[in-house]
Amino acid sequence: MQSIDKARQGSLRRQRGLTAISWILIIALGAFLGLIALKLIPIYLQAFNISTVVTQLPDEPFIGDKGPAEIRKSLMARLKINSVYDFNPNNIVIKKGLNTYLVDVSYEVREPVLANVDIVVSFSNQVEIRPTQQMQ
Repeated sequence: MQSIDKARQGSLRRQRGLTAISWILIIALGAFLGLIALKLIPIYLQAFNISTVVTQLPDEPFIGDKGPAEIRKSLMARLKINSVYDFNPNNIVIKKGLNTYLVDVSYEVREPVLANVDIVVSFSNQVEIRPTQQMQ
């Protein structure tokens, strides 16, 4: 009986830490998660810039007096100022309401990760533009 207990204690002392295969799997998983983070961070930073520009659009002076083409042009100019260069203007949809314009900026970003694996992230921002109030 004592010899079995001594054998167990001896094997427990030798079984410390992870095996080489376990370390390789942990490092590979960490590298994969790091790669995904490196791909997603710039996408979300750009989305934050676009969201900021869209939400600040109604604060632009006299924007309510402009037509859809001028609103789109103003929005694209603001995006370029905020270093958003690869944005497609076709992603901006401007709908006319009764007395307002509804500006909808919906788009998706597709970023390749490995071989045929892509990350697809969708974003949507909407803002309502009301006519500028004239001072009387």
